[in-house]
Amino acid sequence: MKKLVSLVLAVALIMTAMAMVSVAGASGEKITLTFLDISPREARATYYNDVFARYTAEKNPNVTIEYEEVPWDDAHTKVVTMAATNDLPDLLNCSPGWITEFKDSDWIASLDDYVADSGITDTFVGSMKTIFDKQVEDYGHIYIIPDGLTTSCIYVRADWIKETLGIEYTELIDEGWTWERYLQLCHELTDPEKGRYGISFRGGMGSVDRITEYMMAMRSEPGVMWANTDNMDELDYLYNTEEDVTLLNEYLSLYWDGCAPTDAVNWAFVEMVDNFCGGLTGTLFNDMEVVASILASDLTEDQWGVLPVPSAMDGRIFMGVNGNTYSYAISNQTEYKDEAWDVLSYLYEGTNNADYCKIMTLFPLSLSATEDPFFGEDGPMAGFLYEINSPDLWKAESTYGPSPEVTQIDLYDGTAELQKVLLKQESVEDFLAWYDDHITEATKTYFEENPEQLERVDQIFGKVEPYATSRDAVSIK
Repeated sequence: MKKLVSLVLAVALIMTAMAMVSVAGASGEKITLTFLDISPREARATYYNDVFARYTAEKNPNVTIEYEEVPWDDAHTKVVTMAATNDLPDLLNCSPGWITEFKDSDWIASLDDYVADSGITDTFVGSMKTIFDKQVEDYGHIYIIPDGLTTSCIYVRADWIKETLGIEYTELIDEGWTWERYLQLCHELTDPEKGRYGISFRGGMGSVDRITEYMMAMRSEPGVMWANTDNMDELDYLYNTEEDVTLLNEYLSLYWDGCAPTDAVNWAFVEMVDNFCGGLTGTLFNDMEVVASILASDLTEDQWGVLPVPSAMDGRIFMGVNGNTYSYAISNQTEYKDEAWDVLSYLYEGTNNADYCKIMTLFPLSLSATEDPFFGEDGPMAGFLYEINSPDLWKAESTYGPSPEVTQIDLYDGTAELQKVLLKQESVEDFLAWYDDHITEATKTYFEENPEQLERVDQIFGKVEPYATSRDAVSIK
């Protein structure tokens, strides 16, 4: 009997040792993770390839990360196709506007436990807690982590303003920086004989965002987008009233009156930025990533500046972009979630986030990175720092509602319809009616399938928390 017990114990010890060897072998397994970048450019590719190589060298020699990219215009279609064929990358950039669709389809993983267990929140700026809390409130879980924080502003040619108006561009704030004043400035800076146009007008992809941001600020009830929200059957997207017809005509007149070149009907991000940096246009409404292009251009420091988004009728600043434009997510189709999280968290260690945000001209999330002078009051981001700490800043959670279908309507179908209006092939009234019908139908369908989300339609706008609680509002540079 003793011999039998000894034999059983010996076998057990051998099996335990074999299991330990097996675990050790698994932990030492060499794997390759894929990362998909949906907004590629040479500088980003260089950064990611470098940081991933350092991760392998410094953190885990058994993990290699392959960088892949897809152009932004094709990104949503590409990612959806990959997800449908169970071929998602392990890690990916994604737009915050994709969260509803991707989490409903179970394509991206919940990051709640990773965020809680890692304590990463303690290393982030103050406003990140609000961003995480908002995700939990809206979606039940944390699904994405921003790559950096951004806000929109009005880029201006400071030298044109001084030459034309005889004032420093910052004096426009003291005069009352409203949307009416901005439209007036676009006309004042237009001088075709000098080859100058007042605005980098967006007529291509993303153009609908610009017009709705103007209209939601200029309506007699700023920020109100929906009517009859208590009754889903009567839910109706506004922006289709006589007031909206007037407002849209006013904004589109910037193009019709020649404040932009005729080919601006096709301009999207690249064309708008190139023509501002190249000296053809005097203002540009966009987010912070444009700074990188300006710093790489021939424009000198005294030739350009940044003003806040103009104020609405009630003095508030409304914008559709304030927070993050791109975020990191972990695929639910990967078998290496823990390894993917380790790579994701490494992007915020040391100077990694600061290095990335300098390339992309974003505000970093890592508290330590905010000490870098590049992001301070004397750096090129000063104008944005002024705005992101403004007590009057309000952000749209979604300009169009929570339905994932609105991305298609906004970026693709809506762009084509709006271009017809710009070319006088369709009336403003017909465009607004078309847009109202499509947005309302998509949103009603979404709420019929997700009735618990109906209350979100009244929460489109929210007060923006300060970028970091340790920073006070600063004077604009």
